[in-house]
Amino acid sequence: MIEGVDRRPRKSTAPPVRLVTISASARQLDVRISQLVVAPRLASRLRYLRKKQKLPINEIAAPYIGLWNAVWLIANDIILGHAVSVLLLQNKSLLATIGRALADRYLLDYVLWLLSWLENWPAGLKLNTELSLFFSDAYSSLTSTWHSQGLLHILPRLDTVIVVIALTGRFMGVTMVLCMMQDLISICTLHITVFYTLSFRTLRAFIYVLSSLFNIFRGKKRNALRGGRLDDASYELDQLLLGTLLFTLVAFLSPTVYVYYLAFGLIRFVVVAFESGIVETCLGLLNHLPLFALMLRIKDPHRLPAGVWLQELDPASTVKSGREAGADGLQTGCFRLRSRPLAIGDIFEGYGQHVGGLFEVPSMLLRCLLGRSLRPS
Repeated sequence: MIEGVDRRPRKSTAPPVRLVTISASARQLDVRISQLVVAPRLASRLRYLRKKQKLPINEIAAPYIGLWNAVWLIANDIILGHAVSVLLLQNKSLLATIGRALADRYLLDYVLWLLSWLENWPAGLKLNTELSLFFSDAYSSLTSTWHSQGLLHILPRLDTVIVVIALTGRFMGVTMVLCMMQDLISICTLHITVFYTLSFRTLRAFIYVLSSLFNIFRGKKRNALRGGRLDDASYELDQLLLGTLLFTLVAFLSPTVYVYYLAFGLIRFVVVAFESGIVETCLGLLNHLPLFALMLRIKDPHRLPAGVWLQELDPASTVKSGREAGADGLQTGCFRLRSRPLAIGDIFEGYGQHVGGLFEVPSMLLRCLLGRSLRPS
């Protein structure tokens, strides 16, 4: 009733869609631009602090290492990108032929075969015939449409796409090559993403309806005024009868919905696992690997201080003889203050978030089987 009275327009709370959220190339470009903007400022500040010579060295060490580590990583990225660019340009025709063959086989023929197999009692599982035919016809039509209207305009120009990727990688590094390849795969598998999204939303809607109808048999209902908690409720006979009919209908249709969801969910899982487990892991290594800190740890560990410790010197050289100290001479111990270098494990502290996608693959597969989102929000 309150919502019916209050008709004022409300601001949308959904975050705006940004290019960096949907394109790996845009994210990598954003990383490089931010590094190029921050590096000169950081370098000038470090130069000022070193000339001032009043700030403790431990406050300069971290920015100094971070700056030169970024410079080293960018240099390695460009060198590797130049090498990969040469390989791509030399083998562009072969790579384009292989790419077209794989796209035709796995993005068209395999999808149509899978839909035909699901339509005819897959693995002896009898699905709802009418609903299965509807899903099969709809997805087959969308697959053929995407192939004729989308892929047929991309695959013949795959040689040009490879040349563009190679030239971009020559000037922006191998990370941009990986990101552009990931974006190309995302574009070519757009119909798989759409099928997965549709089947996932349908499955979640069926699960919600089943849980809501099951609450009727339990004599419960959701109280929206109390945060959605379950309260006791009484239902009339006609409500129970209608709930029984709807529950039976949805329950018998759910296996068909789940089978189609699982088919496209597993395909989508392979694509997302490749992006998270391989591409993002390589990007994490190329963008954030602490090479400069590791070099300092091996070459000059004292430049990575993590604390101090006291080294006890030889007692024979530190104890004064009674003749020198007198009859009541005291034994004294001498210690030398030593710097404790940063441990290897501490250098990689917090680095797991950059390669975390590789460890999320098993849990991602489990979420796919349970009908949950592959990447939790």
